[in-house]
Amino acid sequence: MFAEKNAEKIRERAYQLFLERQHEGPGDALSDWLVAERQLEWEEAERHRGPARLGWHHQHHHTLTDDSGCDLENPT
Repeated sequence: MFAEKNAEKIRERAYQLFLERQHEGPGDALSDWLVAERQLEWEEAERHRGPARLGWHHQHHHTLTDDSGCDLENPT
């Protein structure tokens, strides 16, 4: 599912890994692809984390504020 939607991104990242590895010796395309896929999955997961993505009960009980008490998630 992820690979199908993002095959071009994975292909580009796998190629970057190949270029980075050129001076270290041989490798294989499958390993580069799998590493690239994991890296992009992790980046996607990180994009969806954070206080604004928590359930409603977390948002109402644990707000993110600065030292003066101003709400940083929903500034006015």
